[in-house]
Amino acid sequence: MADSSCLSCFKEGKVFEVILSSGTNMTPVGVVRKGNILRFKLFQGRSMEELRKGGNAILQPVNDVELLVRLALNLPANFRRGRLEGIDFIRGEPWILGRVEVRLSYLEDELGRSKILDCVFHPITCSLRIKDVRPVSRADLYLLEMGVDVTRLLEAHKRKRVEIAHELRVRILENYRRYKRLGGDSEVADYVLSLVSDTKV
Repeated sequence: MADSSCLSCFKEGKVFEVILSSGTNMTPVGVVRKGNILRFKLFQGRSMEELRKGGNAILQPVNDVELLVRLALNLPANFRRGRLEGIDFIRGEPWILGRVEVRLSYLEDELGRSKILDCVFHPITCSLRIKDVRPVSRADLYLLEMGVDVTRLLEAHKRKRVEIAHELRVRILENYRRYKRLGGDSEVADYVLSLVSDTKV
């Protein structure tokens, strides 16, 4: 029986980075909540093969960005493994156990055509800590970069460093575009955009 309360920490429509455990392999994936399910795409690799064979997986929202990158690049990572329903997970971190429906598909982007699994995650049960978690949002990472860049932009504008200010404006606008594409909706991002307009020569 599905437990949609396990998804209370995920804001609908926003892309969140979580760790997927499909059996023995762990990898970061970007998930998007749609009602009582999470959707994600999985590229070729061990996790794809494990999910095609089995029906359940564990998702873990963590706040450790370095851990996410280490797992993405198959670098050594220091954590204790546990096992639940035959699936490895990271001890001490909140988790959601769910059933995964998969459909083989193809994705066309600037890199070409890639085989992917379109995945739908139905939560079954979760750890008690899950409701207090704030998972890492891909959009929020761009908001952070915009915040750093806009403070430098204001200083560059004040010092009349035209070229540096232009480069910062271009970067902020690009990050704003990515932020919105990933579901970002904070008024802070719009305020940053207004500061960019105010510094135009």
